[in-house]
Amino acid sequence: MYHLLLTDPRSEYESRRRQWRAQAAAHAAGSERFTAWRGWLGLGLLLAGLGAWRGWWTPGGILLPIAIFAVVAILHERLARRERAAERVAAYYERGLERIEGQWQGRGAAGEAFRDANHVYAEDLDLFGPGSLFELLSLARTLPGEAMLAAWLKEPAALEDALARQRAVDDLRARVDLRQDLAMAGADARAELHAASLRAWGAAAPVAFPDGAAWLLPLMGALNLAALIGWAVGWWPIQAPLFGVFAAALLGWLCRGAIV
Repeated sequence: MYHLLLTDPRSEYESRRRQWRAQAAAHAAGSERFTAWRGWLGLGLLLAGLGAWRGWWTPGGILLPIAIFAVVAILHERLARRERAAERVAAYYERGLERIEGQWQGRGAAGEAFRDANHVYAEDLDLFGPGSLFELLSLARTLPGEAMLAAWLKEPAALEDALARQRAVDDLRARVDLRQDLAMAGADARAELHAASLRAWGAAAPVAFPDGAAWLLPLMGALNLAALIGWAVGWWPIQAPLFGVFAAALLGWLCRGAIV
């Protein structure tokens, strides 16, 4: 269910900005606690390793500190990702407020790469560059998206295309959550995205992963960690590398056909 923005975009954006800033602050506070815990656990792990080396206890005694440190590190990274995501969403609404208040100039993509001094009207109408129409309009998250918007601005559209775009804008007007989701989906893909690969991936047949893949991969990760620890303490000097070979083969089998 997508939230409907009906009357006052300024108050809606401000409310959402405060909400996401508060979430980011809460995640940041939790991340600081995790950082402290990891420091103490790292010290404990060092002492456990020293004790095993000096023969104060068996090498297996370091397994529990390693497991606890790994769990805390994973949880910390998840919290850090949530913090970064909340920061990006808050920044998205802050940019929306800037556009509403007329303070967007020089804070977005200016589209300099699309300037064409020989274009019949692009320079006269300031389609591209700082403070341009492109900078006002563009919320594209990828380079192909920017190129498409630039092409739309440089070429007149057929009547049916213009009407279809207007209907799409009208449909998206009230779908604030959907627009947010779309903006965040492309937040990390800008530099890495290749348009040709994306088109090929979109046209390819869906990849059907085998049943059980969702739990099988984490299980293999746990087994590999156990094998690494066992190899390090001398329990399985020969068998441990076989886990890695088996995991690589399993990953290749699961991902067959998934790469364009």
